[in-house]
Amino acid sequence: MGIPAQPLSDSGIQLLAQKVIKDSGFSKPPICEKRVAQILGIMIKEFVVPTKKRKPPLLRYLSQSCSYLRLQKGKPCIFVWKEMSRGRVRLSVFHECAHFIIPWHKQFNYLAPQQIPPFFLSRLEDEAFRLAEELIAPREMVWKDLQSKDPDFATIEWLRHRYQMSRAVALHRFVRFFPGAVASFVLVPLPTNNSLITQEIKTSPFFPYFIRPKMLIKPAHPLYQLYYRQSIVPEEVEGRTLGVSGPSQSYLVQIFPHFPGQKAQVLLWSQPSRIKPQTLLPVV
Repeated sequence: MGIPAQPLSDSGIQLLAQKVIKDSGFSKPPICEKRVAQILGIMIKEFVVPTKKRKPPLLRYLSQSCSYLRLQKGKPCIFVWKEMSRGRVRLSVFHECAHFIIPWHKQFNYLAPQQIPPFFLSRLEDEAFRLAEELIAPREMVWKDLQSKDPDFATIEWLRHRYQMSRAVALHRFVRFFPGAVASFVLVPLPTNNSLITQEIKTSPFFPYFIRPKMLIKPAHPLYQLYYRQSIVPEEVEGRTLGVSGPSQSYLVQIFPHFPGQKAQVLLWSQPSRIKPQTLLPVV
């Protein structure tokens, strides 16, 4: 099959996931990754990676990439590292299933990464990750679940357990589909100059303003104080201080539990946080 000129659209990803989920017989979370693999005719084998220095090639690969799709006796099989967290195992299995579901990926499925041109490899992995997220937490289900929820850490933890996914994926789906103006970013410590820097900024479709990336957070900054105080209670911070463009207004900020010296996830939202209930699921 030829390679499409453009990456898969979000609606294309959603349609592929909807068909697989329907064929697998699921109408509510969690979507079972083993059932999806079974419907696709894919075996799953879990391995414990030994700690010894010399490992067989497959286990050496698994210790670096967590999962691997290959043929075994002529049948597709996903090899997965058993010692990962439940959420990461599920995402890894769905990621490999995605390569099998997206039609143009199949021609590359059993090639080593170094055999695939870098441009195509990057696109393959991006599309597979997007479809894996859609399989583990379908947007329509997430959207409905979030209609009556508050924008805070407790909601993200609730999503994480309900859909059996990692905290990182739960946060990403929350920011994309919460029906209101929310955003997130990561605070990364810079030990050399006793400060923090903002990275990995994500905003919901309803967050109307730009957030300045790579903002340096010094000791006098409210975020710096919140980070080292290690409080998980939402606190009010001026938008300009957070690097948010637009009119002057305050936002509620919550920093997720973390250890000093390690990066920390930050969630922020405006008041009121929710848009009109009749607003449809955004196209993102």
